[in-house]
Amino acid sequence: MARSFNPVLFWLQWTLGTAVIFAIAVALFNVFGLLVVSSIGLGFWQGWLLRRWLPIWRWWVVTVGFGLVGLGFVIILALVLPLSEALFSLRSVFAGTVMGATIGLGQALVLRQQIPRVYWWILISAVALALGASWVIDLTLRLAFNMEVPYTRLIRPLAQSLLPTQAVIHSVCRYSEFSVPPPSVNPLQDPNWLYGCRAVNVGIAFLSGLIGGAIKGGGMVWLLGKAAVRQAH
Repeated sequence: MARSFNPVLFWLQWTLGTAVIFAIAVALFNVFGLLVVSSIGLGFWQGWLLRRWLPIWRWWVVTVGFGLVGLGFVIILALVLPLSEALFSLRSVFAGTVMGATIGLGQALVLRQQIPRVYWWILISAVALALGASWVIDLTLRLAFNMEVPYTRLIRPLAQSLLPTQAVIHSVCRYSEFSVPPPSVNPLQDPNWLYGCRAVNVGIAFLSGLIGGAIKGGGMVWLLGKAAVRQAH
């Protein structure tokens, strides 16, 4: 006998799974891990959660390709548009929204036979990445173009509270991409070291995945509820 659908458990699995997969990918592989390992890992994890509704749930992994199209758009946008401080963050929000919409489109095509009004998923995915990923895109691009990162005012105190001493900082960050000795006072006072520390990046990835996963997980629960109502009638 099939187990009944538990929306709270499904949402928790979707949300925490997204956050943990992002964090593990960054912890093991950093940038390339976030792009490749996390995408494939999320495809398998979310597809497995949806296996009851998807005849071939592994097709969910194929939707990673739509995310790569969105990523290509983000890269082109970063290279083409001028570096205007006033519009920089807005550009990142737009990039995150487009990337989320392209992923949502691919996933909606997979779900279209099983879930009514599934194209709401495109909007849900766009909002999820606009809120969960755009600030990470913004942070990454600002570092790439040597611009001030406004999030530092929030991230640095949190990092310093979790990594209170130089010994702890050096121990936790020793697997990071540093090629020069750390500053003598507090490495986390230097933005390059702050965002080069693998532990800080893992925390950022986890938070980003938690925000986006919570939104997409809640949206999927809503859509699956619509599907259940249709089947009941």
